[in-house]
Amino acid sequence: MYTYNDWLEGKICLFNTQTYSRPEDADKFKRVKWEEIEPGDRQHIKEKQEEIFKEQVSELLNKWQEEFNQNYSSSKTPDFYLSKEKKQVRSIMFDQFPAVGTTIIRGHWNITYTNFYLQEIQDYIKTNIVEGAPLDFDFIHSPEFPFYQKDKIYSQVYAEALWQYFNSLNTFEKEEEGTASKIEVIEVIDENDEIDKQDDKEPKNPYPSIFESGYAYNFFKELKDYLVRPGTELADYSFIFDEMKKSYKRVIHKTVTHPIYIEFLKNHEGADIYAPKLKYPKSHKRITKYKEILSRHSEYLIDKPKKKP
Repeated sequence: MYTYNDWLEGKICLFNTQTYSRPEDADKFKRVKWEEIEPGDRQHIKEKQEEIFKEQVSELLNKWQEEFNQNYSSSKTPDFYLSKEKKQVRSIMFDQFPAVGTTIIRGHWNITYTNFYLQEIQDYIKTNIVEGAPLDFDFIHSPEFPFYQKDKIYSQVYAEALWQYFNSLNTFEKEEEGTASKIEVIEVIDENDEIDKQDDKEPKNPYPSIFESGYAYNFFKELKDYLVRPGTELADYSFIFDEMKKSYKRVIHKTVTHPIYIEFLKNHEGADIYAPKLKYPKSHKRITKYKEILSRHSEYLIDKPKKKP
């Protein structure tokens, strides 16, 4: 039977882990199943694998956060940079890519991924984050094991760090909105006007000339996060605008026109839109997701239509 020390010293690896070795290296290590390891040492190995996983996630996350803080501080358009950063992270986690080949995530990241690696990242996000399945750490080697690509980040580590980074950007954005002064979008609004009239429990509305309340703004933000994708921004934002303008929803002011909305998106949401007007392609997938999101906000947004006498 093999022991924890055999694994820690790199003499063995688990049967289903990836290795990179030459044929002549075959006798330098041993692939083993859990059943071949001392029962008392199995949990010890699992705990060490989880510790290594968390350390690697933390190291990668700290690196990204330090780079973000430096770029955000030096940017002349920090809100735009933050929006772009969130969009690129969301793209890696959720956008569709070809099954084979490579993909370049352009912009600030400008990184080339194999599509297989991207698929592994997205599988982790779907299975372990969205669906909540527990993670099996069997893929983690001992740091002393010589026959694996030490310079390659495990896709599971990358995905977990990416998810935590995305959440940290959302938290940063909310904190900035909570401390920043009210931003005027189209017209000047007296500081003692609409915001002071809001209920203390209502979320902050940073754009009162666009949205009717903080609840409406939060609704818009969730729609944006889930429905807007690179390459289809005009169609996605058009769909959102069309739904928000319907008369039985207290979301966006009736005075907000296409040009005003587009200008707001470009200046404050980092949207790549250059069309003078919106367009409304129908999408069953958009409508389904929209209704799901609306159901979570409807208590504060919907005025039920009055019945005619």
